Amino acid sequence: MNMDIGTPLDSVVVNKIEWAGLVADNPVLAISDAHLKDLRTPGQRKTYRRLVKLCQWAVERGMQIVFVGDTADVAAGHAPLAVIETHHMLFGEMLDGYDKVVYCLGNHDIAFGPDWDGVKDYVQDNILFKHAHDYFFFNYGFFGWTVGKPIVRIREWLKLPHKTTGWKKWLLQHSYFSNKAIFKRGPKDADERGCSCIVTGHTHQPTFKIVKGILVVNCGTIMNGDFVVISEKGIQICRF
Repeated sequence: MNMDIGTPLDSVVVNKIEWAGLVADNPVLAISDAHLKDLRTPGQRKTYRRLVKLCQWAVERGMQIVFVGDTADVAAGHAPLAVIETHHMLFGEMLDGYDKVVYCLGNHDIAFGPDWDGVKDYVQDNILFKHAHDYFFFNYGFFGWTVGKPIVRIREWLKLPHKTTGWKKWLLQHSYFSNKAIFKRGPKDADERGCSCIVTGHTHQPTFKIVKGILVVNCGTIMNGDFVVISEKGIQICRF
């Protein structure tokens, strides 16, 4: 099989990383933070179209598809069964008979439990896939209510979009959507699992960094058109 699989025609490669320690015997499409709800808003319909197009592209090439958490948005108050029904309506015919799909759970879709058939993390070859929300102390407990929740509420009050610039971008990147915790804790997680690379989500900020000999990659969010393609040629951070 030609592993230099490229990307969908209307997307571009933002970063291409050639990593000597990477083992990718099977090509992978990694998608994170779709936050699926329903089809009533233009933004959601755009996200669905991107997902369907990407999954069709991956299935045609026999790729592993890894959803790296927060595929759906139960935490935002949407009923799990309604989201699952919508998901299967769009993907069922294409993915139900396809055995190369893995759902890692994030902090927004973990409420699905066994009904979503998701896993906490997933290892393929020497790559660890994990949403990584548990790296952020302000997601849970006392700090979640006193620090994390207020930050999210401020973001909602300011109506900050996921794609933004200037001081609004600074606020997002230095609070709830900072990759610092992933760069700090991800390498240890990967090393303990015998992996030389970890692919994460959660922050909606696509990026990569080599830390202590471990390649740390963040998928960004498909809501902004971000996704990751992995093959023996390396890792490509892409965007529609």
